[in-house]
Amino acid sequence: MTRSRTPVSLIVSTFLSGAAALIFLLLWTRSIPALFGVTAGARVTALTLLLAGLFFGALRGASIASRREERPGGLPLLLAALAVYGLVEPLLFRAATTIFPLTVRSLGGGGVVEGVVRALLCAILVIPPAALIGAILPVATSRFATLFGVYAAGGAAGVLTAIVFLIGPLGAAATNLVAVVLAAAAALLARLLGGSPGGDEAGDVVPEETPARDDAARKDAGGAAAVTLFLSGLAVMICFIAWARALSFVIGDSVYAAAVRLSLVLAAAALGVAATSLVGRKIGSARSALSVVFYLFAAATLVTGALVDRLPALFISLFIRWGDRFGGYLAILFVIASIVIFFPMLLWGAVPPLACRLRARRSYGAVRGLASIWPAIVAGGAVGLPVATFALIPVMGTRRTLIAGALVALAAGTIESDLFRKAKGKGRFVLPVAAVVIFIVFAFRTGPWDRYRLNAGFYDHPRYSIGNISRKGFSESIYSHDIRELREGPSVAVVVGQGIADLALQVNGRMESSTEFDFVANTLAGEIPMLLHDDPRKILLIGLGNGVTLGSVAAYPEVEVTCVEKSTEVIGAIGEFHEWNQGADRKPNTRIVHADGRNFLRSDAGSYDVIIAEPSKPYLPDAAILYHRETYEAMLDRLEDGGIACLSFDYYGIAEESFRSIIRTFLDVFQYAQLWNVDNRMILLGSASPLQIDVSTMQRRLNLPAIGSDLARVKLDSPYLLLGHFVFGEKEARQFAGDGPIVTDGHSRIEFEIPRDLEETGHEKAFDAMIALQPKYNAYPLKGHLLQDGDRIWFILARYRFSSPIRWAGVFATMERNAIPSERAGAEAGSYLLAYRTEAALTGEKGEEFGITAFSRAVFPPDKLDRTIDMAAEGLSEKGRTRVNGHVASWGTGMVGGRPLAVVTWFCRENHLQYLLRLAGREEDSPADLKDALVSGSMCDHKPEEAY
Repeated sequence: MTRSRTPVSLIVSTFLSGAAALIFLLLWTRSIPALFGVTAGARVTALTLLLAGLFFGALRGASIASRREERPGGLPLLLAALAVYGLVEPLLFRAATTIFPLTVRSLGGGGVVEGVVRALLCAILVIPPAALIGAILPVATSRFATLFGVYAAGGAAGVLTAIVFLIGPLGAAATNLVAVVLAAAAALLARLLGGSPGGDEAGDVVPEETPARDDAARKDAGGAAAVTLFLSGLAVMICFIAWARALSFVIGDSVYAAAVRLSLVLAAAALGVAATSLVGRKIGSARSALSVVFYLFAAATLVTGALVDRLPALFISLFIRWGDRFGGYLAILFVIASIVIFFPMLLWGAVPPLACRLRARRSYGAVRGLASIWPAIVAGGAVGLPVATFALIPVMGTRRTLIAGALVALAAGTIESDLFRKAKGKGRFVLPVAAVVIFIVFAFRTGPWDRYRLNAGFYDHPRYSIGNISRKGFSESIYSHDIRELREGPSVAVVVGQGIADLALQVNGRMESSTEFDFVANTLAGEIPMLLHDDPRKILLIGLGNGVTLGSVAAYPEVEVTCVEKSTEVIGAIGEFHEWNQGADRKPNTRIVHADGRNFLRSDAGSYDVIIAEPSKPYLPDAAILYHRETYEAMLDRLEDGGIACLSFDYYGIAEESFRSIIRTFLDVFQYAQLWNVDNRMILLGSASPLQIDVSTMQRRLNLPAIGSDLARVKLDSPYLLLGHFVFGEKEARQFAGDGPIVTDGHSRIEFEIPRDLEETGHEKAFDAMIALQPKYNAYPLKGHLLQDGDRIWFILARYRFSSPIRWAGVFATMERNAIPSERAGAEAGSYLLAYRTEAALTGEKGEEFGITAFSRAVFPPDKLDRTIDMAAEGLSEKGRTRVNGHVASWGTGMVGGRPLAVVTWFCRENHLQYLLRLAGREEDSPADLKDALVSGSMCDHKPEEAY
């Protein structure tokens, strides 16, 4: 038998069609969460329907191929239809954006109604184009195995190209146009071929010469092969879901990590196809070879899976060597993912060509046998996706789910084994049962993963982790806490860890919130918008976290709070934080809803006085949509008159331009806005009405026991200490954000830009830029105490007082700043602006002048404290380091303006404010003595009643 060569033009056409198809699929899977939600149910529903579309298309393609055994010529038409659909699809998604929420509202809402409407709309959107993609391979040619590898290689190239070079810089619309061009080019090439040339009946691998069988025998052979191929698709999908979950602990969930996983699966499979096709003539029995491949796949999955908990250490080691450039970072992702995925998928790549060889028998029909391979594989994947997500991982965990996938492959290998096929009666089941038992015993002897290593979270901020390891050592940085609870569910794995002084919530190894570092920020994310609203009653909170924000909001009288959380695992862990969140989920005025936040905003018919969103990191695909303009528009649409929207996010490690673009996008929707800062957390407030800070109203609410005690826990139970966290009003915020691009559903640039900033210093640059603007833009709308320009107001230092050997003329400090008449539209008569920093001054009996400034800054290393000293006064001759109330402090002394001056600054973790003290004495005083007075008596804590 002669063997014809596949035309180069057909290979190029198939490669381009694979690239176009995967780019389309990638864009659709990114659009679907923005439309229907990012919960596990919404995502799996959409992906399962997409796989169903591929299956139906594959069946139809197989039917077409079986009717055109000689020269199936439908490929150009399929590719042209895909290109046309690619042009129309964005319009369909845009229409569904309006139809979906309106339909859900009109039908009364609810989880069941929403799920049905979502499934129907999603089926309409994705099944037709997915069917076109699914039909390409069966229709393309009888040479299925070779083109399967080329198609997979094109898909891998398409995924990487789209993620690294297209979607981030150009946006979804331009990327979609690129996919349309690729599909059109593939169609043109296929058309120039005059269809798709047939080949020899075996495709790429020489067929086994077997005697002709009767119809019953052929039917039995075809059915057994279909089951084997179904199991192969099932095994790969189960393993892929488990691989994705396991690798999310090691390399994270960024768009780059996801692209690496998917492209690696496709590329490894393509290489496996190519390798098997090259050695096909040397293979004896294809059935025996296929059985061995499945056994090796199961063994490789087990062996590589056992290494997962060792990979975080390898990640950090490679990052030290290669992490200075983005290309090196991508290489790290590929190396880590390859260890887990590459060898199993390389082995699985042998399945299509070997299956082609078995099915391409003269007695069965070449093209029909070859074309039926693809539908069976896709059907297995369509079943495996929901089974792994909703049945295996929540019940068995990721490690055992991976073992289950290997067991499915083991079953497929057993079915194809000669011993199984030749055995008679009950004896034929001895081999599969024995193989399963031996495999299970071996699998579970490898032991579970080390969950401490797996939850180290090195990938989130690797440079911080490197510094932490250098200070504490590798083991101490991992095992310095106790894991109190571990929950693995359909969407994420949640860990509650108990440290020495805090309780932390981790999601897929990534730190989400803690009761030490994030406690103040979480408290103020709820308190600040509530204190500024005239009369808050109905509240919507998007994102539960550890429940601290929910507890702060629910402390207000006569409020109804609805909290929307997309992860059932996070909801289940809330009880661990009752000591800190005041039992928020048990309060009668709170309701926790398992739903996607933006989807809830669009489909819910209610309106709210305050809407607070606390999304996760902006670079995470599931969280990024909460930073899009479309989300802020939905928030504005759900606000009552005078309502306030609040976005609270951690900007640690975010590049300065990405940080500005987030603020710029928020300001693009809300006419009036304010920026508050708490450590590395930014709190944005937005409204359709002017936002003013009424100190009298704030003080009245602080006098309520529940609210006052909530803020007393973070030592901010004074309006003036709270004002230390204020940064800008909308005028100054717009000056800071500047002109530039905004973040939208069609161009979610922050997902792609933030992971590229490997230096992790963007937040420092952003904060420095804000501080640099303070002398020029340092005002905010304050009312309630100011009457006219230059007035002095009483300033109570909350729970603190200054105790020192120096005698002072008064107990209370006074805030003395120039008030500027407000120029804001609609501002009340007599309203003034005041400098944002909380500043106070005391005058001593002998003319000493003591000044205190409190302002929000990040937890700075010592050199940043030195910079504050330099900014505080020029001409200081001596500088040094000391400790104030247990905190590292910097000091400086000298003669400034003919008077001795001492300056001390430190960061107070309890309320996340940086304090700057300045003491100017008499000419005869010593600067060193003034410094000693500051250090020895700085801000001593005392009973609250002593301040009044």
